[in-house]
Amino acid sequence: MDCQGYRRADGCVGTRNYVGVLSTVVCANEVAEDIARQVDGAVSFTHHQGCCQTPLDIKR
Repeated sequence: MDCQGYRRADGCVGTRNYVGVLSTVVCANEVAEDIARQVDGAVSFTHHQGCCQTPLDIKR
């Protein structure tokens, strides 16, 4: 198995970690996006339903 890491300035090796910032309700989307913008390599995954609303709730 090939490990694709990198050498740090101090000679140690490291691997790339990915950070996902998850919003579980629509009212937290802006916060998740702001956090992801401030963390290098992070991405936000936002929720486009209301608080505690799922597709099943909406159909009722």
